[in-house]
Amino acid sequence: MIIALVRLAVIAFLLSLTMTVLSAYIRLSDSGLNCDPWPTCFAESFHMDETPGISIEANDPKKGLRMLHRALASLFGIIALLLFILAWWFKQRLDLSVKITLPAVVFATTVVLAVVGMVTPDLFHPIVATINLIGGMLLASALFWFILDIRAPNSTASPGIASLSILMLLFFGTLSGAWVSANYANGSCEGLSDCSNTGAFNVIKAAFDPLRELHVTDGRIVIDETQGWIMFTHQVLALVLLALLAVFNVKRFPEHRLTSAVGLCVIGILLIPAVYLEHGVALVSVHNIATLALLLLTVCQIHRSGVTLPVSRS
Repeated sequence: MIIALVRLAVIAFLLSLTMTVLSAYIRLSDSGLNCDPWPTCFAESFHMDETPGISIEANDPKKGLRMLHRALASLFGIIALLLFILAWWFKQRLDLSVKITLPAVVFATTVVLAVVGMVTPDLFHPIVATINLIGGMLLASALFWFILDIRAPNSTASPGIASLSILMLLFFGTLSGAWVSANYANGSCEGLSDCSNTGAFNVIKAAFDPLRELHVTDGRIVIDETQGWIMFTHQVLALVLLALLAVFNVKRFPEHRLTSAVGLCVIGILLIPAVYLEHGVALVSVHNIATLALLLLTVCQIHRSGVTLPVSRS
């Protein structure tokens, strides 16, 4: 009977991947990233519906994609609830070694995303888009870890300091990327050196204020110095993260150092160009997919090392 739980988790995982990629593409294609010349055209080309809510305008050119995303999200909500109920039932009634913490996280995150979806898209408050983006990554990661736990259960040893540090750094790196996207900071600069603008402390503080509001004129984004600091911070974190991940994989998995090195090089090739090259929709979409792949690969590596979350078993 455990096979039913595995299949349901796999379906939920595939749905989470599809929704995350689809949501990112819809948002990116609305942002004016394909304008020319980049990046000076960005502030003028950006245009988006200022009225948030669950309704979809009849003349929306992406109406089909938005309706598909809403349908997938509704289906996912049902599956997330069933997954939590089945995991709880297997653990309580059949006395199986099934963890309910991760299904609970998936269901709770789904509820939060459903509530936030009522005010999406919110042009003025980046925190809304950030929650949506991070929530999608969290759903995929939690479901992937849950599938790995069911198929190859490990001991309940607590994560080591190195593993926790990598996970935390990866989380903050992903969070900073979501903050870049939510603030439409892609158009603030072209490269790492171009982003390293000096600014007063109040400018830096305003850049990372979770309750900050974007400056919008006639439905178009206004790029200022705060976006430059947001982009600069994300670039630095991304470069540090790739370096530390390389060291972590070589030290922790010496027998797979060649595979790890090749994998990180491929992901790095997909991640880094988005910092230095023209920010087209296709390139930034690949950047987001590579970020999700990096997150899932890290979860897989840590799970393979015999470390799992400190959750009690029945």
